[in-house]
Amino acid sequence: MRHDGLKVTVIFAAESTFSFSSCRFASVARERTPKLVRCNFEVMLERTHSSTASLHSPSSSLRLWSFLVSARFRNKDWVCYYPEWAKYRPPTANLRLNEVDPFLCSHVIIAFAQVVENEVRWPEEDDEHTMLDNVKTLKTINPDLKVLIACGGWGNNSDILRDTFASESGRRTFVTSAKMFLDHNGLDGIDIDFEYPTREEKTNLTNVLKVRSRR
Repeated sequence: MRHDGLKVTVIFAAESTFSFSSCRFASVARERTPKLVRCNFEVMLERTHSSTASLHSPSSSLRLWSFLVSARFRNKDWVCYYPEWAKYRPPTANLRLNEVDPFLCSHVIIAFAQVVENEVRWPEEDDEHTMLDNVKTLKTINPDLKVLIACGGWGNNSDILRDTFASESGRRTFVTSAKMFLDHNGLDGIDIDFEYPTREEKTNLTNVLKVRSRR
């Protein structure tokens, strides 16, 4: 969709049907492009990959995740999650990292890295380490793009973090390996998605961040 030069980009996944409702824009003094104030919409789209879409083209049923304003029209950080299992979705909805528009988001977080013996490793599904090559490609196309790795998430991954963060030695090993992992792979940061810490575990997480801040 275009509105006075503003391009709205949507991210979506399969399985639900949406239809367009309404968007409001506001002109801002000294700015050529109107800023998006609010957008209430549900939409039928033609593809199940992240894309710029025509809002009046009927298509297969898709589930809208969120909308993003094209990078050249914004001054904010737009952080997007890329789940490494997205490539295993049905053909109409799968998405590989090298198919992500490198200008869609300011930051892309790859979910999720493994934590094995308190050390950070590439996602288990990345058997051939093709993900690293794809990261390099995206950053070559858009040098301003920041790519991060996420640890944790729902289920067993956060259980592993609980065990890792419970001891000082585990925390130090994790932080040391995370820094080495980021440096070796040319990544820009790490997202710790700890679901959901108790009060004691929150203290352990804080201690991890303190170790990170000293390095």
